[in-house]
Amino acid sequence: MSKSSVTYMKRELRKVMPVFALAVLYAAFIFLVVSLKLSDHNAQARLTIAFPGGVSFNAGNLFYFMVVSVLGKFHSIAVIVLEVLLIRKVFYLENRAGVSDFLRILPLKERDKLLFKVFAGELVILGFSVVFGVIGTVANAWIGPGVPEVNDFIPGMGSFDSYAMLWQISFMMFLTMSAIYLVLFVVQCCIHSVPLASFVGIGILLAPGYYTLINWIFFGKLNMTGVASCFLYPYPEYSYEGMPVYDVVQPVSVSWDQLTYKLLFLFVAILLALAVLVLVLRNRWNIRESNNLVINSPAVREFIITGFSISVGAGVSVLFNVFNINMETSRQVSFYIATLIIGAIVWTVIHLIGFVREKRLKRD
Repeated sequence: MSKSSVTYMKRELRKVMPVFALAVLYAAFIFLVVSLKLSDHNAQARLTIAFPGGVSFNAGNLFYFMVVSVLGKFHSIAVIVLEVLLIRKVFYLENRAGVSDFLRILPLKERDKLLFKVFAGELVILGFSVVFGVIGTVANAWIGPGVPEVNDFIPGMGSFDSYAMLWQISFMMFLTMSAIYLVLFVVQCCIHSVPLASFVGIGILLAPGYYTLINWIFFGKLNMTGVASCFLYPYPEYSYEGMPVYDVVQPVSVSWDQLTYKLLFLFVAILLALAVLVLVLRNRWNIRESNNLVINSPAVREFIITGFSISVGAGVSVLFNVFNINMETSRQVSFYIATLIIGAIVWTVIHLIGFVREKRLKRD
């Protein structure tokens, strides 16, 4: 690797280090909350068994039950914040005319610059996933020995001390955050505005869950919303196993739901993002051609506008059918007709706004 490449790589790593530090703090916070929630569980369970008074407690796979419940409260928001900050750091100041012109004359190929940025972001994600697994392993070793003691009081509970699920969660976090990062990265390469690119990227990530939810609620088809939304839920599900034991003990279990489909979905998302990145490099969509041009490629611009228009049309169409506005045609036909009509209206309005803006810029 050349000296200029090493220098550029160091620059990229320095930019993303604050995000890595924040991610490590987030991982530590998760297991701190888990530890606090389980710290007095054994004492409470023993008191309840000795002096039953209507207060119940959980038994079973308690450590992972608590990890999943805590992640369910914080992870969706935390991962969006971390990913947006990571993208912002990677592309910090580089879409400004003066900075982009300077970076363009560096003795590095544009391909190498983008790959270094991808590598820096993925290294942060990998580091966070490993740190999450390590901190979780330490927390489980510290808290874990007390949990089987309570489980042994209850017939059929047994003990749960496997670390495999913890590293499965870490692996799923790596895959989901990698997919999110690559999608946001590709969108940022095509759209030379961090706020707009973040909005479009998050919209693309939410689109699979949005359409599968419509498909399930509106048409009653197979519910794949959990698979399509696994970007934000890279952890297993917990459930309560039947009736409470002795009226005071509620058994809980933690298991993966549709894990094979989630893995397949994430691998497809990553491969598609990488394929689009190849197109970005080949067509040089990442090069800002002028100060007035936010999106270089007309094809990319049309894809974004059309996708947004159809999504708005589908949402409004669902509302129309929920309130029985379209009652003369069948439910499915009315949905498609309303989606196309409303989508076409939104598409036309956006293009008219763009046309007027372009005319004003030429006049000035």
